[in-house]
Amino acid sequence: MGRRCALIAAPSGDEDATVLAGILADAERGGYKVERADDDEAVGAFLAARDATDVVLVCSDGVPVDGSALAACRSTHVLVLATDHDADVVAGAGRAVIAGAPFRALVRALRDGRADGNADGDITARELHNRLAHTHNLQFSDALETPFVVTHTDRHVRRQRRAAQRTRSAEWTENALRASTAIGAVALLVSLPLVWLFGESGLEYAFASGTAWPSRIAPLLGVATAVAGFAHAATGRGAGAVVVLVSASAGAVVGLLDRFVDPDLGLGLLFTLLGLGLLLGGALDVLRHHYDTLGVACGSAAVLGYQVVGPRSWGWIALAVALLVAEAVYWVRRER
Repeated sequence: MGRRCALIAAPSGDEDATVLAGILADAERGGYKVERADDDEAVGAFLAARDATDVVLVCSDGVPVDGSALAACRSTHVLVLATDHDADVVAGAGRAVIAGAPFRALVRALRDGRADGNADGDITARELHNRLAHTHNLQFSDALETPFVVTHTDRHVRRQRRAAQRTRSAEWTENALRASTAIGAVALLVSLPLVWLFGESGLEYAFASGTAWPSRIAPLLGVATAVAGFAHAATGRGAGAVVVLVSASAGAVVGLLDRFVDPDLGLGLLFTLLGLGLLLGGALDVLRHHYDTLGVACGSAAVLGYQVVGPRSWGWIALAVALLVAEAVYWVRRER
């Protein structure tokens, strides 16, 4: 549907018409763009200006609604509320008419929400008729293809507010997780120039000549994990890869520590562990939703990182690689 357009056709100074216009114009209840008129020519001009997708409501109190103008209106979703029980208005295709209820009754039925018969938060034309028919002799005809929602009730308003609050909360959570990921990636990079073990920095373990190859793996994995973290923070994609790399990095750090007796820990390892924790927290949502598959991948990556750096048991390495390949194949097929 397009715009919601309402016309209050009533003599100027009608207090009930003013109140009704306020209800219809309320963004949370009616959401109509409301116009006022006091003669049939203005009613015809209003109907002629409507588009096919507009939702059109005409409320008439003593102002005739020309049947030919109503039929010529391009909108396929029109409701006429007329106070005159004998109003000569025919509900053709895409139209509905309720005649015989004064504006004051309309205001009361729409304002207190009691016309919402099924308590779904929407007052439809049929529900409005059923409510008004208790106290008024009405004419009602309905040739609409879909129900005409006249206004919403407090129930709908509360539901919309809760939905908006959930949306804001989800956006805040997503931003917080991305921030956590970005900060974690920064912490990993900051850890590299700092002391890791025995006075050596992560950069020296990674790139200095003479360093044993297994000792290079942990800081290099830290760099790869930081890059993946920045990519995830920027695009919102690749959370699964971040979680797997965090697991591999954690395993590699433990394997590095096991290479030495009574290792002399430095500040760099503290920043490394802090960064890995923040990266894992930033990607925790994907792990929570896919724990059954990513859990295996993370365990395999941690074992692989530990074994390659530390004990280097080829049986465990082969098993971890096989599980990671199987998980990768599963995710590729799933994405297709």
